[in-house]
Amino acid sequence: MKNISSSFLPFKLASTEEKISSYSGLALLGEFLYGIGVPSLLDSEIADFKSSRGYKASDFILPLTLMLNGGGRYIEDI
Repeated sequence: MKNISSSFLPFKLASTEEKISSYSGLALLGEFLYGIGVPSLLDSEIADFKSSRGYKASDFILPLTLMLNGGGRYIEDI
């Protein structure tokens, strides 16, 4: 079992009176996806994915997932 306090993204949560973007929750979604092991699951289940640049399947799928959850519609939105 992983340590609960470990983090993949370099940020800390704190309350503030400043206005923040409505997209700030995407960082938490990204942290959650990494925390439950989605990247390794994608890489193992989509083993036939081959990139000539050495990218893994999760390197393509996770940014698209976060973009779609943030309201993006087109690949250019990334």
